Amino acid sequence: MLNPSKSGWIKKYISLIEKREIELFHGFEYSTYDDRLMQSKLAESGIIFGIFAEFLFIKNQGEEKWTNHEKLMILYFESMLLVYKNRYRQDFKSEDFVQKLELFLNISGSREIDKIWSINRWIKIPDNIEKTIAERTRIPLNFNDNIWVSYLQNSLCYLDIVLFDSFIQNPEAYGFVELRKRMVKLTLCTIILAFQADAYLDESERKMFGLFLASADLSQEERSEFEELLISGVPLNSIEDARDMSSLFRKYLFELAIFSMLSDTEFSSRERKVLNQMANLLTISEEEISQSYHIVEAFTVKHEEIVTQLKSDSSYEKIFDRLSSKWSKLLLRNKDKLVKELKESNELVSLVKKSMSEPLNDEEKAKVKTQFMDIAKSVPSLAIFLLPGGAFLLPFVLKILPDLIPSAFRDNDVK
Repeated sequence: MLNPSKSGWIKKYISLIEKREIELFHGFEYSTYDDRLMQSKLAESGIIFGIFAEFLFIKNQGEEKWTNHEKLMILYFESMLLVYKNRYRQDFKSEDFVQKLELFLNISGSREIDKIWSINRWIKIPDNIEKTIAERTRIPLNFNDNIWVSYLQNSLCYLDIVLFDSFIQNPEAYGFVELRKRMVKLTLCTIILAFQADAYLDESERKMFGLFLASADLSQEERSEFEELLISGVPLNSIEDARDMSSLFRKYLFELAIFSMLSDTEFSSRERKVLNQMANLLTISEEEISQSYHIVEAFTVKHEEIVTQLKSDSSYEKIFDRLSSKWSKLLLRNKDKLVKELKESNELVSLVKKSMSEPLNDEEKAKVKTQFMDIAKSVPSLAIFLLPGGAFLLPFVLKILPDLIPSAFRDNDVK
């Protein structure tokens, strides 16, 4: 089974390809490179919007036990595979692919460490592909912002996929770091254009823009400028520079605009007008316009819960979820041990069930408290988790006092 929390998962993934347990086939032929087909598959996966919805190739590899971030890491890697497979139109060559991916990640800049920290020689920028992918699918750490945003997923990681496609076509080209920065700014301007189309900026749009802005590796001054632009608006020609960029990027901007506007199943006439103007500016054909509407609307219908979460949940809820993910995954992987502990406390289980239908008396409440504390003593980290705010606190406590995890649980610890 593949385990993205352990070192060597990329090697394991490739071995599964060689054993044909993972098939690099996605319902269309690779004899002709076609941007439209690849864009459609990438959009269906969710990577185009910086979220995980479904894998491109993998099936039944234990993914039910993975965190959302681990799933996004795998999807990021698979997206690179899809780009390589399409561009070369040949059998998969693992060594060539890995070499190209490693070279691309090295020359396209390391975004995971803030410039303030990178000047300190004792901090090493990760050169390992797995570590780099792990960091590039998170929001980059930047101490000019609230530190907690580093636990969120990177909404702009798809730009790496677009750039990798350009790299494969011309590996001798230079300036990928600067090109990505231009793409980030064009993406943010596109989202602002989409939000201002209906002349009203609501709270969910502010939150969604906040996630994309947090994902952008910009200076504090640049971030402040974009926060002001969100209020004041931007002209249509602010995305004009994208006209000369790859079709993959231009269609990404257009579909992101559709996605940003889509708060229900209908677009207003004003929104349709703005989208048509953007399509004209980005030189997107009528056929591609129709396809992009279909792609985004189909994704929204199929993954309504994910879209609602991205657009409506508060940032604090997302931060809370990220901080508690290590503990949640630990419990999941050790659920049999925990179930055993609970089965040995039959009276506790019966009293908990009883409390769902009728109040417990003082004696029963005392028994529940006593027996639950007995379990907490055998699993001390559980006691911290159950405290108010415990899920928020526990990941930090585990870093300082790892011995809080019982030895039986430590066998399946999450690195």
